Amino acid sequence: MAGCPGPEQELAERVVDRFSSEPKLTLYSHKTDKKTEIGLEEYITGVVAGEMKPEWPKNAYAAQAIVARTFTLELLSRGGTRDLHGADICDNHVHAQAYNPDNITQTIKDAVRMTRGEVMIYRNRYVKGWFSASCGGRTTNAKTGLAYKGEEPAYIKSVSCKESRITPPEVKKWSADIDSETVLQALKKLGKPLPNLSGAQIAKRVDNRAAVL
Repeated sequence: MAGCPGPEQELAERVVDRFSSEPKLTLYSHKTDKKTEIGLEEYITGVVAGEMKPEWPKNAYAAQAIVARTFTLELLSRGGTRDLHGADICDNHVHAQAYNPDNITQTIKDAVRMTRGEVMIYRNRYVKGWFSASCGGRTTNAKTGLAYKGEEPAYIKSVSCKESRITPPEVKKWSADIDSETVLQALKKLGKPLPNLSGAQIAKRVDNRAAVL
């Protein structure tokens, strides 16, 4: 992946590694509370199966494999999940990426194999391979979409996207109910306490037309 020149403070911790053989990872399972050793490509296969539907096109899996591999190696360059679990990586999407080996199909295996070893880099460092299920027709930058605290990466840009034409309805639109007490507690943690909450309204819209309350 290439991008225009920009700040380097928030690039991956070290330059891209060149491996003579497939890296081995220690994977922590939240379900079993156990650690196992696994090859990078086997792990990526489980990630693609965990992040995508089993009937999607091979090229979609291939693209996801490249992003997932990049995301993994960039995360590992910063220590992975060792501080949390004493393992390189875990199977929780909050800490790392979704991982579901039970959903692996032959098409997913083929897609991962055809991209074996491929990653995205910027200035010889792994990019931060963020991704989403649906962008709503336009992607956003890291600070807006992820509340990212670092310098905005030069390779992350808000661009129009036609993916909404083929996005499954259950992914394109969804809703969630949040009670007022949860909101009040969150505001308190942010250092912006309120005595009560009677309603909410849109304060502004950002680059992808997303609402900010």
